[in-house]
Amino acid sequence: MNRTVRIGALLTAVATAWAAQYALAQQMIPEIYTYNKTDRAVWVTIYDLGKLRHLDYGCMKKGGGTRTWTSGGYAFGSYYYVRGEMKANEDCSGATLCDTTVQINPHNPAIVGGAWVRPKHVDWYIHPNGTNCYWDESSQ
Repeated sequence: MNRTVRIGALLTAVATAWAAQYALAQQMIPEIYTYNKTDRAVWVTIYDLGKLRHLDYGCMKKGGGTRTWTSGGYAFGSYYYVRGEMKANEDCSGATLCDTTVQINPHNPAIVGGAWVRPKHVDWYIHPNGTNCYWDESSQ
């Protein structure tokens, strides 16, 4: 009986430690945030470094605020491309009014030291500029 109790306590401790490590790891995986405060819908596509795979994509409605992109399983230190196509119609259909791509590198150097701060290079705003547009990194 005593041995069974010790094994149960050990398994509980291991499970608790694993859960804590998993929760910490989840906090350290960067998310990419795009912001659309323009008067046009924007189709966003996130690519891997070689632009071979679409890791995430979707429509951001006009004035739609923030969208969080997580399905790509992004890693600190890896490079990705975020493409924004400003579209003529609210549902991201129709003519492309402007098309811009930015290379990003989500990272957080503070993690090496064990501290947690908001990751850098994850917040991107799209801005129209006449018939052009561009991505701008947030200062947050």
